Amino acid sequence: MTPSEGLRPYENLHGSSRAKLEAKTADFLASGELAPFSGESGGAAWLMGDQAERSKNFHRHNWAMLELPLAAYSQTREPHYLEAAIAVAADWIDHYATREKMALEPAVTDMAWYDMAVGLRAYRLAFIIDAMERASVGDPELVARFWAALELHEEYLADDGNIRFHNNHGFFQAAGQLAMGRRFAGRSEAMAEAHRLGAERFDRMLHEQFAEDGGHLEHSPGYHRMVYLTAREVVDAELVNDEKTLAFLDRIERALSWFVMPSGHIANLGDTDSYFILDEAEDARAKWRTREMRFAVTMGEAGVRPADPVRLFGGSGYCAARVEHPGERAFLSDSYLLQQAGFHSRTHKHADTLGFLWCDRGERILVDAGRYGYVGKTKPGSDLHKSGFWYADPRRIYCETTRAHNCLEFDGRDYPRRGIEPPQIARDAIFDEAQGLVVFDTACAHFEGVLHRRRLVLKPRQWLLCLDDFEDGGRDRHDVTQWFHFAPHIGVERAGEQGYRARLKSSSQPLHILPLSRDCTALPVVRGQEEPRLQGWWSPVNRKFEPVDTIGLAMKDRAAGTIATLFHFADGVPRVVESDLGAPDAAGCLGWDDGVTRHRLDILAAGEASGIARFRHTATTPTGAAPDDGGAASVAID
Repeated sequence: MTPSEGLRPYENLHGSSRAKLEAKTADFLASGELAPFSGESGGAAWLMGDQAERSKNFHRHNWAMLELPLAAYSQTREPHYLEAAIAVAADWIDHYATREKMALEPAVTDMAWYDMAVGLRAYRLAFIIDAMERASVGDPELVARFWAALELHEEYLADDGNIRFHNNHGFFQAAGQLAMGRRFAGRSEAMAEAHRLGAERFDRMLHEQFAEDGGHLEHSPGYHRMVYLTAREVVDAELVNDEKTLAFLDRIERALSWFVMPSGHIANLGDTDSYFILDEAEDARAKWRTREMRFAVTMGEAGVRPADPVRLFGGSGYCAARVEHPGERAFLSDSYLLQQAGFHSRTHKHADTLGFLWCDRGERILVDAGRYGYVGKTKPGSDLHKSGFWYADPRRIYCETTRAHNCLEFDGRDYPRRGIEPPQIARDAIFDEAQGLVVFDTACAHFEGVLHRRRLVLKPRQWLLCLDDFEDGGRDRHDVTQWFHFAPHIGVERAGEQGYRARLKSSSQPLHILPLSRDCTALPVVRGQEEPRLQGWWSPVNRKFEPVDTIGLAMKDRAAGTIATLFHFADGVPRVVESDLGAPDAAGCLGWDDGVTRHRLDILAAGEASGIARFRHTATTPTGAAPDDGGAASVAID
């Protein structure tokens, strides 16, 4: 039998690019990166020096460094690719393929038998064994040792107690088990059972990982993308092929398109790095199945725009808006607003409920904190651990805090995430075409009985209003701060006693930030503060921590109140002319003058039975014209 006969292709479950595969693999092997894992270090290369190396050690033990050689061998059958992978696998098996090692807790030792690492390594080991046998590479004793190691992986994955059903780790375990089991289902009853069990778990966890609206339930667009691409690779490898699963995956991909910002970055909410997600039009047509995703990743050069400019993800918990501006460059010039309004578990959840991002006039304006990295481990039982912080690095801790997001902070505390029932969150999102207004209306309870309602009202390319109402049911009083974090290229300065001014690269008009509510104090601009606590930072990618201009609007010693902040593009300096705000469901109005136009935003009282909040915006010039007059924008709260 020749090496090409009968060998199933290597499963690309990691979703890695296969473009220029041979050249990339040749460069990788020439770099010598695999040498320490091929017996030259006496096993030292596999060790984890300290908890700061957890992520790196995880990738070593799942054999991520074999991705290129295995894919290249699958495509070319060149023996040196397989030989390189065999040397690494043999070294790992010599040091870790025992039940004693398997029983060790990954929290206190190397990540060799860490749940997700086992799933990812299992299908790679299965491919190596299959390739060795078909190409008659390696002596029978070596193949037998490899097969014994694979049986340990099968045994581990067969135990429900080792499967992380509650998060994406279990999903990757199921995918690896499915691929491993299929490769040898005809040879071993245990592998046939692994194939069956992997398929069952894959379907179960796909529906547990994603809501029916297609949104991922781990509060992170980055993990949405990663898990989706693995699921798609499972389908492409013909491990799963039923029509219901394919239709659901298309829904997941369409949902992902809403998390591609006009700048081409993926929205960095939760544990998401801020990276480009763009493709050339030809590549996008090959990589993505849906027209909406092709449109997003090519910035409008391929595919089609979603039919509606606003999308509510009621199951997964997001409000999203992408408003087109005819005559402007498609996609890049869109007004974009995305709000985090979900809480499903502690998994990848920052203390950021009701936080949001904003892009307009071709630029990112308000950004999120980012991920920083999974660095260090907090001690079980410590105050940090009890509060839901798993990682001890101060920069990672900061990125999870409430004050690191565009959120409302109470008494310097972070929203609780551990040991609590996920709060009920009301949310709705609409586009009032008559007025050209986007309205997000969300509400939840923080801590014990602090009710918080946030209304975001966007007039694309003109202004954004953030309206926060809060009330403590027990009448306890609080110091409350409304935080906003600007993209790193935007400089913010004070303008007048209570306002701020920011300059964008693409806008001839400055962006003015003005508190519209009474009894609210504008705090000094903060950038890169380290003491008395970190403030004014963001993390664009892993292990990077960069300063950004940050502002806060504060209200002191209040049991209830409203903080209304206006972001307005204007040549002149806006001034407040009306501010009449009552209870969240009561009538009220806000008014401001930008030197050319007088704006009035009426908040109409909600009906007692309907629970509807309405906004009516009018803009008048000195001649009395009302160019923006229109009907009311209605937002329903469940």
